Amino acid sequence: MSLIPESAPDFEDAEPKTWWDFANCLGVEPDLFFPERGASTKEAKEVCRGCV
Repeated sequence: MSLIPESAPDFEDAEPKTWWDFANCLGVEPDLFFPERGASTKEAKEVCRGCV
């Protein structure tokens, strides 16, 4: 009798986490990083500052 169910996920096939899985910008509206000409980039830089 095995303690591991037969339907256990195969973690060998799971892709490893990458930097963008943990990035501060994950889920942030992309428009924040592409402001209109002359608009402030301060908010976008604040998001990025946590990663760099």
